Amino acid sequence: MQIEPGTSPKHRYELIKSTLLVIIGALITITVIYGIDYFSPKAEPDPIAVVEPVSQTEPVVEEKSTPTTTPTPEAPKEKVYSQDELNKIFEMDKKKPGTKLFYSDKLGVGFTYAPRKDFPELTPDTVTEIDNIIYLSEKESATPSKLKEGYGLSLEVFTKDPKDTLDQAVTKEFLAGADSKNCFIVSQKDSKIPYAKNGPFVISEIGYPPSEDSAIVGDKCPLKAQPYAQTNAAQFFFAEKKDSSQYGFLGLGQGAFTADSGINGDNVGSWTDTIRFLK
Repeated sequence: MQIEPGTSPKHRYELIKSTLLVIIGALITITVIYGIDYFSPKAEPDPIAVVEPVSQTEPVVEEKSTPTTTPTPEAPKEKVYSQDELNKIFEMDKKKPGTKLFYSDKLGVGFTYAPRKDFPELTPDTVTEIDNIIYLSEKESATPSKLKEGYGLSLEVFTKDPKDTLDQAVTKEFLAGADSKNCFIVSQKDSKIPYAKNGPFVISEIGYPPSEDSAIVGDKCPLKAQPYAQTNAAQFFFAEKKDSSQYGFLGLGQGAFTADSGINGDNVGSWTDTIRFLK
């Protein structure tokens, strides 16, 4: 009997053996390749840092306290009057020819004056302004030294709280600390000066009790008040009856010489009747 090649028992045995060896080798190779990776210790992965969400807030800036400053209010601008306005205020259309108008922008006061018919050559006709005093005098007496010595007529201008009466303003300005028994206010109702009884003014005087021991008139009044106290000359404080921030002091002396008001038909009126405060 003829045996085909590769079919003998020996040959089959060798074939199976070779096949098994190939399989075993393949298994060993697979084991080596994958087993090393499987059995090798694996490195722990780096921990993933957990980042807490940060709230988006504005940076806190400490504010520095800035002192609050109140803007200084601007002083109200003083009214500047035109000549036409002054002519209307002082009623120049009602004044006789030759009447003059004086107005002080600085002091805010004015008046009209005219020669008197009875003694025109002696009528004060020159106006001089020195500090807060306006003098109405004759030309030859218009030097500052003579005026300050008492020549001529004078109008001194002061300011006050509009809420204060004239008596209150004079008391505050001149009688602070005065003994009311020795120096006091004489109001218009008690005054013997018949000035502007029916006009727009109220008057006030600084009085004192008569004393034979007094060497100087009103010497018990404060020094500031003494030049303004009652004398045998006509001098007194006055103000318009309406609320006003101004008042004046008139020094009219002992003589009868004065200037006319200039008002038509008024032959006895004085320039003092025409005084107006315009501040």
